[in-house]
Amino acid sequence: MKLVQKAGAALSAVCLALALASSVQAQPKSITLSAGAVGQHWYMLAALLGEDLKKTYSATQITVMAGGGVANVNLLDQGTIDFGLTSTELYAAALKGAAPYKKVHKDLMAVANIQAESVYYFMVDKAKGLKSIEEYAKKKMPLRFCTFRKAGPPAVSALRLFEEYGVKEQDISKWGGKINFMDWSDCVSLARDGHVDAIVGGTGLPSPFHAEIANARQVDLLPVPEPIIQKMKEKYGYIRVDIPKGTYNVAKENIPSFGWSGYLLTRTKTPEKVVYDVAKSLHENADRIRRLHSGLAAYDVKKLTTDIPGPIHPGAVRFYKEKGLLK
Repeated sequence: MKLVQKAGAALSAVCLALALASSVQAQPKSITLSAGAVGQHWYMLAALLGEDLKKTYSATQITVMAGGGVANVNLLDQGTIDFGLTSTELYAAALKGAAPYKKVHKDLMAVANIQAESVYYFMVDKAKGLKSIEEYAKKKMPLRFCTFRKAGPPAVSALRLFEEYGVKEQDISKWGGKINFMDWSDCVSLARDGHVDAIVGGTGLPSPFHAEIANARQVDLLPVPEPIIQKMKEKYGYIRVDIPKGTYNVAKENIPSFGWSGYLLTRTKTPEKVVYDVAKSLHENADRIRRLHSGLAAYDVKKLTTDIPGPIHPGAVRFYKEKGLLK
């Protein structure tokens, strides 16, 4: 009897070991999530998802990297990353193969609308006495600008807005100015030291980088006129966003502008279970997500499936149906 018991115990141990080995073997070797600038809400959300995934995929190398909305779409298409964050207008452009993309991105699938709004800022040194964006264009002022790297939506939004005023990137240099494409932290350093006159482009609302500049220097926030906002919406799919009164102790009233929401995307080949688990993490960690960053304070799990212009990955669909978010 003892021999039988020992044999049974040994068999159970072997079965358990095999099950554990099979579980580890079934896990992907790596999962890479690409967000935006370090310190911004996209990156903080991706870091939370990566941390949560590690609990389920202990044998998997989980990587969270700083990226940009434009680049993330291309990286997904190339299979370099598994999940990437991008913005409303870039997602729509990628599905159509419209600028800044040169082809239709057929491999993109949505995981969720993360809702976090970003807004376009034209933050300028008060000493310049500039009252409107139109005045800058008409006077051809030699301003030194800083915006985020060209791989991201901030720079895209900045260049697109300039185009609405007939200003091209080469015009800025021709007028004696310059536009620097850098990380936001570098833009902050340049602004603090007086090496740039204005910070342009879209990013989180509010933005800790813009807050730091406003604390260090006297600045103004210039409004985007309603006709220009309408053009940005019609041409590129942006949404209207106001910079609220009191922002950075600079906005004396609501300042009209445009912006976008954020989307988490993946590839068609991403394993269904992995995408299911990411959707689950987005749902179950709602309270933590709202506390991550002021730009995520209004995060609502009921909106995870709303206003998605492209197909949703089957793994996410399965989870959302279980929660009654999709029929």
